Formats: sequence, C-alpha cells, structure tokens
Amino acid sequence: MSRLPASRAVRFNREEQRVSRGMVQQRAGENAACSTRIRRTRARPSRTPLNFGKPAVQAAHPALLSLGERVHLAWKEFDGEHTHIVAMSSGDGGKNWSAPASLASTADASDSPLLIERKGRVYLSWNTKNEGHRVIEAGK
Repeated sequence: MSRLPASRAVRFNREEQRVSRGMVQQRAGENAACSTRIRRTRARPSRTPLNFGKPAVQAAHPALLSLGERVHLAWKEFDGEHTHIVAMSSGDGGKNWSAPASLASTADASDSPLLIERKGRVYLSWNTKNEGHRVIEAGK
C-alpha cells in the first residue's frame, strides 16, 4: 500500500468514510424504505439484508460508521412536517442491532447525516437551516 505525501490533500465522500472494514449495499425493500447488507472483508457475507426505517416516513440517506466490531447506522426520515435523524448500532459486527432511536429533528431544510468518531465516542454531525450545524453524541 503506497502512502500519499503529507502535503497532498485527499477528499473522501460520505460513503468512503471509515467503512474500510466493510461495505454497504442499499436497495429498496418491500417492507422498508431502505435496506442494507454489511459484509466484513474477513468474514462470510451476510445473506439477510438489514431493513431499517419506515416506508411511510421516507427513510433515506444512510450514514455508516464502522469501528471494528462496533457499527453505527444513522439515516433521515421525513414525516411530512419534520425531518428526523434516527440511529441504531451493533456491537458484534452487524449480527444484532439496537432499537432505532431518534437523535435530532428539524422543521426546515437539512443536510444528510454524517457519523464521526473522536476518542472512541460516536457523534452525529448535522447541518440544518433553523438550528445550524450541530454535533450530537450518538453512542460509544
């Protein structure tokens, strides 16, 4: 693996961020607005997609953060009046997941969610028209 000189800037899009140990596939599901399958590169691929979100609230724009066996997933939902960021996590590489929990909401325009990590803690970075840019703790 070659290294880039420190003086050369590298840009990553949201899908490339911290997903080096796995990959995400998104596809529409009959019973869910989005579904995803997480596959670790050193393990056998999962055969069952993970359904998340509710079709009635237009689940979209998932963000994934993988920290070894810890995996965090957040997405946007729009109920017709408010946009919500909902998240869930796994401590065993995606085999079992926590119940979805709402992290934030807004009544106006908003950006897609972005999950970031600092010192072992996971944060949601989210920019909205009404509230501005917020960094919200999303898990450990």
